[in-house]
Formats: sequence, C-alpha cells, structure tokens
Amino acid sequence: MKVVIIAGGKGTRIASINREIPKAMFPVAGKPVLEYQIELAKRYGFLEIILAIGHLGNVIENYFHDGSDWGVSIEYYKEEIALGTAGALPYLKGKLSEDFFVFYGDTIMDIKLDDMLNFHIKKKADATLFLHPNDHPYDSDLVEILDNGRITNFFSKPHSEGFVYKNLVNAALYILSPKIIDYIPVNHKSDFGNNIFPFCLESGLMLYGYISAEYIKDMGSPDRLLKIESDIISGKVSRLNKDFMRKAIFLDRDGVINKEVNNLKHVSEFELLDGVPEAIKKINQSDFLAIVITNQPVIAKGMCTLHELKKIHTKMEYLLGLERAYLDKIYFCPHHPDKGFAGEIEELKIECSCRKPNIGMIERAVEEFNIDLHNSYFIGDSTTDIQTGTNAGLQTILVNTGYAGKDKKFDVLPSFKSENLLSAIDGILTLELNSLVKQCISRIIDLQKENHKTFIAIGGLSRSGKSTLINFLKHKLNNYSINATTISLDNWILPIEKRNADMTVKDRYQYEQITNDIKELLKTQEIKLYPYDYQTRSLSQTEEVISIKDFPVVFIDGVIALDHPLINNISHFKIYIEIDEDIRKERFISFYYDKELNTKEIDSLYQKRLIDEENFVSISKINADRILKF
Repeated sequence: MKVVIIAGGKGTRIASINREIPKAMFPVAGKPVLEYQIELAKRYGFLEIILAIGHLGNVIENYFHDGSDWGVSIEYYKEEIALGTAGALPYLKGKLSEDFFVFYGDTIMDIKLDDMLNFHIKKKADATLFLHPNDHPYDSDLVEILDNGRITNFFSKPHSEGFVYKNLVNAALYILSPKIIDYIPVNHKSDFGNNIFPFCLESGLMLYGYISAEYIKDMGSPDRLLKIESDIISGKVSRLNKDFMRKAIFLDRDGVINKEVNNLKHVSEFELLDGVPEAIKKINQSDFLAIVITNQPVIAKGMCTLHELKKIHTKMEYLLGLERAYLDKIYFCPHHPDKGFAGEIEELKIECSCRKPNIGMIERAVEEFNIDLHNSYFIGDSTTDIQTGTNAGLQTILVNTGYAGKDKKFDVLPSFKSENLLSAIDGILTLELNSLVKQCISRIIDLQKENHKTFIAIGGLSRSGKSTLINFLKHKLNNYSINATTISLDNWILPIEKRNADMTVKDRYQYEQITNDIKELLKTQEIKLYPYDYQTRSLSQTEEVISIKDFPVVFIDGVIALDHPLINNISHFKIYIEIDEDIRKERFISFYYDKELNTKEIDSLYQKRLIDEENFVSISKINADRILKF
C-alpha cells in the first residue's frame, strides 16, 4: 500500500522562522517534519512513498533522495503550479491502482495506521478520514457523521455566526480509493475538505470517519511549532499512540458538567456549571482522556428523543469548544428497566449491561481507546457514579455539585471528595504530576522490601488532604501488588459530650488510649473499638474491627500523627502535608456545612482550630521525612 505525502506547501504563517526551506522540512526536535512521517509509514510496513513537492522541492529531494537510507522507496512528483491539497493526485493516477494513504507534509502525528486501515477495509469505504475533537473547533473544518461512522456532511471554516456544531474535526489524514481521483479536476486548484470530499459525498460515494484520540497536529505557526516540539521531547506524541494504554478521567454528565435538571430533556435546559470548561481543558492538556459516561433514561421514558439528546450533546461540545476544551467521547445508556411512564419506549425498558452502575459503557471505552483502568478515575455526583467506578476498578471522586452523594442509592465511599469538577481535576493532576509524591511511592516500595510490615505516618492540619493522599498512595501501591490499610487517629477523638471549652487538640485526641490500643494492635494484629462518628460527633454505636493482619503497608492518618511519641517511634516513613490556607478554609467550611453546622458555628470552630491546632500541628512537621506542599 502506497503513501502519498502532500509536501508542496510554502508555509506562509511559519516562513518567519526560515524562508529557505519548505514547510515540510522545518526541523522539530532535530528532524524535519517529513522525516517523522516517513519513519511512521515504515514502522507500519508502508514502504512505497510518493512525495508531491513544489515550493523549494529540491531541498526535499536533496535530503531524502530515493529513500533507501530510511528503508523505503521514494518517488517524486513536482507541481509547477500550486494546485492545493488535492490537485496533484490526477497526475499520479497511473501509480495509484490500489487504496492509498494521504499524509499532509506539515503534520506531526503518531497514529496506529494499521487500525485505521482495518477500519477502512471493514467499512468498505471509498474514503476514510481521520477525525478527532480539538481545542479550536470554531476555526476548523468540521465533519458530521452517523453512529456507524458514515460521513453525512462537511462544514468548512469560517463558520456562520450562531452555528452550533459537534466538535469533530477533519485532521488531514486519509485513506482513499483510486476512484476518488476521478472526482478531482485536472490542472485546477482544489482542496480535499472544501471541494473534493463534499463533491464525492454528493455523488454517493461512501465516506467514513475514523475517530481517534492519538496525536496529530499541523505545525502551521511558530507558537504551534514550539508546542509540538515540546510534546515530542516529552514523549507525549508517541505515548498517545493506540499501541500504548491510555489513562482516562470518566465524567458523569448531569450535576458534574452541567446543572442538575431532573430528567433534562430539552436543549434549552442545558447549562454548563462554573469552571467546567477550565477543568476539561486541563484534562485535554494532560495525558488523560476526557470521556463522558451518562445514563439517559429520558429516552426510554419517552420524554426525550434521540435527536433531541444529540442536540443537547452538540450544545455541550459547542460550549466547551468556545473555551478551547473538548470531550474525547460521549457514551450514553438510553435504557430504563422500570415501566409505567406515559409514552415510554417499550424496547428500551430493559435490564442492560450499560446502565450505571453496570460498566458496559466503560468497557466499550476500554476497547475503543485501550484504557488503563487501574490508573484512571471516575468523577460523579451520586453514589451510583461511585459504585460504577468501584465496579470498574477505578479511583472515584464525589463532587459536591448536583446530588452531591445525597441520592444514597448505594452504600459506597469515594476515593476522594471535591467541591466541583475543577477542584477534582486540580487534585488529580497535582497528585499525578508531583515529583515528590512519586518519590514517596518509590520510598514506600523500597521500605516494604526491607520490612515485614511498614508503617507510614501522614500528618498535617485538618482538611489538608491527608486521606486523599493516602487513598492515592494505596491505589498506586496496588499496581505493585502491595496491599495497604489505614489507621485513622480520628477514631480516638473524644466525643463532644466529654469535652469542655478549654480542651486543646491534644486533649481531644486521647493520647494515652491511642498508645495502649496501638501497642495491643502491634501484638495481636487486631483490636476492636467504638470509633468517633463525625456525623453525630459522638461515639459510634457499632463496634469496629481494626486489623493490620494481612497488610504489609499501614498508613497512620491524623493531625497528631507526627506528634504522638509512639507513632513517631514505629513509623518507617513520615510525611507532612501543607496546603494553601484559603483552600483549606473552603474545605473546612464545606465539611462542617455537610455536618449541618450553621455559618456562625463553622466560623467560630474555624477560628478556635486556628488558635488550637495551627502552631501545634505545624511544629510537628520537623519530624517529617518529606513535606509535600499542595
């Protein structure tokens, strides 16, 4: 199978860097753009290459010659007059008797080309176009497709004012049948996206869109060139190839992305929550995929048509696109098992594998995107979402928007809690990208090899994120088959009925009782107690078993963790967490608001804790082996 590379562009926008070489020969991280493309073609076994050259084409010929130094065979066609992206193909018709790839010579990409080819063959397509969402759909050539991938329309830029579109962009990578050449005028300037593909569609040819989240960007401007170069050097370009597993952040829709509307059924009811575009843009800029997983029982109930749901999702993508954010995929379940709704759709009133908390939609995403579930997340506003993530083996985050977990359908706890989607994404990326956190994981792994049982103390002010860090570390350790458990020192807080106004934090935590119980735990590996209950601020009525028997790593979590003498003595590694006080205060207020304290009570408690805890707890960080600042 041959590869035609369109490499005749002048590169008007990027010529300010160097006017002496053609656009396709601009060096990126030490190599011309065109060299990356030739190496990609060779990697997937496509060794016959035709370079359509024009402006300064001799520079290309003098560099690549016949391609033998790269293990490929290169032929050249030189345009005397620039004929656009498609104009060279009629002159190559005699060399293109079978389906062929078309690359644009100004594009950096790392695509699993054999997957795209298999899709093309399976669909029996006359043309297959590589499509993806991007962060600037408002000035991109857009494509409309059916659920089976067949293309139904093209929307070339510039777009008319008020046009609401799905973020699906023609990324300028094609597989074409030779019959497409017959639709390209000879000796006439023409463009695939603007002229040829729309004409082929009108003529009844079968055009399909192959959607992928792999890396493909044109380097048409100096700023974009610098970004692409950074992505090559960091390894991001190659990491996003489908040969490698990707991490994903799965997002519920209603109450997480948009305002919760019970049975949202009309596009006019859809409204993005504050901070959502910024949050999703941060996902896009990371290595994570942004994938929506949503139950839409309004379809089965007959309240909303599939056409109207498509309009709602198109509006969502459009609004995000205006803020340079995008979703890699939207999966929805239209089913609902309960009957009795006026106008319900009988065939959709079924028990299915896709309706959350079942994980059918997640399984589809895994198959399509090659997702590493164990290092991925699910963010939702309901216990159904958290149960879904748990069922799939994901780390879960409950946000305080939408239902905020008050649906109570499932008795399940999230890995973390966050105020909203933006704070959840900030939390994920802070932990995932923090080099000191990575060092802590490595240190714990090394300690576990040296000790039969490794104790890790985590200290810091209340609401600083100690439990969040521990849950993250436990999940990462599980990647190395290391099981860990947590001893929460909050279990030993004195119940409110036994406190007085003069008590300090040291008084509220029963130091002597902690010492006795921990000593007993070290001997017997298991103890029983009635823990402190934050909801009632008293002791629980249910006895709890604390066991370290089957856990090689034990985290000890509490504001006094680095102050308590016995815990300091037995801990092999001690971590102190610092956090911006404004963020900690927001968390503090939210935490006690959920406990149904009023604003005056919360403010009084916060001020008292500042006096009571701040100096005492902050001093304890001198005992830390690592101080993590978030």
